[in-house]
Amino acid sequence: MARIAIIDLLFNWPPDGGARTDIQHVATGLAKTHDIVLFCPDFRLGFPRGKVAQSPGFAVRKIPFKDYEFQPFTFARRFRAAIDEFKPDYVFVADGWYFKPYVVDALKGYKRLLRFYAHESICPKSHGHFIDNRMRQCERNWLNGWKDFLPCVQCAREWLEEYPANTHFSIPFNRGLVFLPQYPHLVRRAIASVDLIICYNDYIAGKLRPINPSIQITPSGIDAENFAPSAVSKNGAPYRILMCGRKGDPLKGYEVLFRAVAPLAQAGLEVELFVTEGPARKDGFINYTGWLDQK
Repeated sequence: MARIAIIDLLFNWPPDGGARTDIQHVATGLAKTHDIVLFCPDFRLGFPRGKVAQSPGFAVRKIPFKDYEFQPFTFARRFRAAIDEFKPDYVFVADGWYFKPYVVDALKGYKRLLRFYAHESICPKSHGHFIDNRMRQCERNWLNGWKDFLPCVQCAREWLEEYPANTHFSIPFNRGLVFLPQYPHLVRRAIASVDLIICYNDYIAGKLRPINPSIQITPSGIDAENFAPSAVSKNGAPYRILMCGRKGDPLKGYEVLFRAVAPLAQAGLEVELFVTEGPARKDGFINYTGWLDQK
């Protein structure tokens, strides 16, 4: 039995989204045969970090932070102390946005596994978009050097100014000193130093492989007992297609889905598209449901 510390700087339960659900499934599975503790900050400003209203099925240790303590160096020092007390065989670093490389760097000496849920750390915009402010795919990589650093920081700043309500990003962006040229060097050092990187696909792996070739591509799974397609025979009922995720986020792929479904509806196929965003309403073959819980 191994002792495994899981660090998730955004963990809350019930979950606010897919990354929390993923790490809950991973931790629950590991807890069957290993000693698992998930470490997370207890800090609510801008985002419900550490808001655990019901048991996720494994041990959670919340590290409290006051407002003035929510800065990367205190953050990293506190997590190092908590991990040293637990004495794990492995440290699994999950979600974390801008503070993630500080914590990874502070845990030198441990066998570290680093999970990428998006392009966090390798693109400073949001949780790592690689979509520029003109909604085009961006091929800049601020880890490559000075020529991309300034445009990337400017892009992230413009995005934060356009969406000032996104305090869950702006607070750690500013307090994490992401705009300083030292920050991408910290990110590179953190990525290069870990024992294994786990990411979703070849695109993310391609960005990381020049820094650290120890990469495993593992997409998130689906609980087939809870989420399964209906029978093929519809008996006149419309085909129901559900998209879970933010319609306005180009990374979620709504435009691709819409371009696939719209011709089917226009051709007369009975099809309904359900989207979990916005106030509940119907617009042609599209049904906006609002937020839906897992059940």
